[in-house]
Amino acid sequence: MKAKTILFFLCLPLFGVSQNNSIDIYGSLDWTYRYLTSGDEFGGKDSPFLTVRDDETPELNWALGFNYNRKISRKWYLKTGIRFAVLGYETGIRYLYWPSEYDDEGNFVDDPDLPSAVKWDFDYFFLEVPILFRYEWNQKTWIPFVEAGISPSIYLTTKQTTFSGGERTQEYGDQTFMHLNRFHMAGNFSLGISRNISTNWQLFGQSVFRYHLTTLADSIIEEYLYSLSWEMGIRRKF
Repeated sequence: MKAKTILFFLCLPLFGVSQNNSIDIYGSLDWTYRYLTSGDEFGGKDSPFLTVRDDETPELNWALGFNYNRKISRKWYLKTGIRFAVLGYETGIRYLYWPSEYDDEGNFVDDPDLPSAVKWDFDYFFLEVPILFRYEWNQKTWIPFVEAGISPSIYLTTKQTTFSGGERTQEYGDQTFMHLNRFHMAGNFSLGISRNISTNWQLFGQSVFRYHLTTLADSIIEEYLYSLSWEMGIRRKF
């Protein structure tokens, strides 16, 4: 049933063409991170399992997309389309100590040939179908607007990048230590401005906050991805 629902939303951009329609092509830079919590039986927000957060930092990612806009009233528009997005975070171990670095008396002796730290970048790839309503304040040259809605999405794959000892390795595929959910839902809210550059063409930019309403994986740690983005694109009106 979920697969049929996603397929329906994927097909929405193909419905109808009229003079009230427009299409967008855009890209974004995304500041991405995750919110962690756990059930009450594991301590909730104070769970010891959440200490993994101490070594995590947000990550800069990106997205590309195509939108279809349909005017539904004088100032309201329905927007949908396809968006390819990457969300993730960075984590690691700042100080690595190896057994061979301790002598017989237990004194630490640094070995410069061994990695002293390790960092991992976790990037999750999604195919999204935004379903948004946009309100435009005017029809002048500069047009401020606000958008809100939801984004059903499909998880595609994971890229794990490891930095250690001056070396960089990458692996693709589902993480084996937990089951990643295939279908997701995110809430969207954005503020932006567009500029008419001709009768049929617009440029636009907007800041966007997205928060996943579904957990990334089935785990005792509940993980919700989110992002703060700056999008820029071009719009062709029909």
